[in-house]
Amino acid sequence: MGVAPEHLDRVSSDISKVAHLRMVARSLRSSIVVDIVHAEAVMVQEVDDDEDHDESDTVEHDDEDNNYESDSDSPMDTLAATKSSIEALEKVILEEGMGENCMICMEGYEGGMEVTRTPSSHIFHGDCIVKWFQTSHLCPLCRHPRPSSD
Repeated sequence: MGVAPEHLDRVSSDISKVAHLRMVARSLRSSIVVDIVHAEAVMVQEVDDDEDHDESDTVEHDDEDNNYESDSDSPMDTLAATKSSIEALEKVILEEGMGENCMICMEGYEGGMEVTRTPSSHIFHGDCIVKWFQTSHLCPLCRHPRPSSD
């Protein structure tokens, strides 16, 4: 399956989000390897109108045959939600039509079970969303921010 070069950033971002969701939901660490098959050399040229152009201002990037492998041991640049904002999440009893699966762990809900609702009205298993907000202050579905601890 190929991905057009103009979509690589979006695909990489989507892969990172899925990996983060799965890591949080199952407390697992795994590597994701992405092999970039098609890349183009790009010439970047900085020109200052006031000065003469010098060849050293030209930078060539050739990414062909480079592989990207995520380093699951590196810290993620995320801010956790505050403890008080996590504790303030609304607990509700699951009713018909509220949802079928927790979008963090992808496991199904059972009728009548207690779930946790975010301020953006998304529902998750309580443990799943608490673990999520302990690593990120953004809703996993819509990126609505919670108060964060700096």
